[in-house]
Amino acid sequence: MRETITSYELGAKGRVPGAGVTYSAALFHYLFKNLQSITLDRSQTIPVYVTTVSDVKATGFDGELSWQVAAPVRLYANGEWIDQEYQGQHNLAPGANDLTGQPYGAPTLSLAAGVDLTLALAGGKAEWSLQGSHIGATRCNADSAAQGNCLATPVFKVGEAHDRVDTRLGWSAPSNRWGVALIVNNLLDKRYVSGLSSLSAAVGVPYTASTSDPRRIQFEFSARL
Repeated sequence: MRETITSYELGAKGRVPGAGVTYSAALFHYLFKNLQSITLDRSQTIPVYVTTVSDVKATGFDGELSWQVAAPVRLYANGEWIDQEYQGQHNLAPGANDLTGQPYGAPTLSLAAGVDLTLALAGGKAEWSLQGSHIGATRCNADSAAQGNCLATPVFKVGEAHDRVDTRLGWSAPSNRWGVALIVNNLLDKRYVSGLSSLSAAVGVPYTASTSDPRRIQFEFSARL
């Protein structure tokens, strides 16, 4: 079965002369027909993965803004709002939920913003960047809990909204011959449960969970030959 997508977009982009501001924005709508995905069928004695075929539609808006405040400082932000849902399903198993009209799962809102700073230092160039992002909660449907991607328990939640902050501090020698940098991902060390599975129940473990990465610190060295 062939997957096809039909999309429409109306957008604009430009800049504000003399202000160091550039921008872009777009409204969009698409229909994805015969989208094939893997889902877990728990109606069997031993749960198995099956391929489902669905039509998915979405309407949304995205935008981006960048402002060169001064020669060394740039601010930027981008975001997207999207309403994504099932338009229909073609191969429902007996007793399976019909998700037509229900959310596909994609969060409604995602945002990111940051700052870049560049300064001359010790004959070379020092750079510092800081970026934060926010991803909204997963939109649940009738199959979300069974699939383990949207669930609330007294101890934790799956698919909740999550935030993250990354930063990078670096220095490069003249003509970028070599450079060093310190990179910290997930600066605030926020952890989230990203998925839940019951496949391990067959061996006595009711659930296994996957989580987002903890804070990660990296040192970087680069050189040009």
